Amino acid sequence: MPDLREVSREDAEKIWTGQCPKCGGRLLAGPRGGVSANVMCENGCQKYNVPPIPALPRRICYERH
Repeated sequence: MPDLREVSREDAEKIWTGQCPKCGGRLLAGPRGGVSANVMCENGCQKYNVPPIPALPRRICYERH
């Protein structure tokens, strides 16, 4: 099960403009549920769950067991 970790306000600003805060790549739209959307970097480095503004996006982390 994924762990959702809230990002900083600085990273959120980049995500809201469609830019990956880790590598600068473009964020691609993924599945939606309710009012949130999932996005992932075109380079595959990060995935985010993006609720409506002003709530901060959350990085989707998968724990390895």
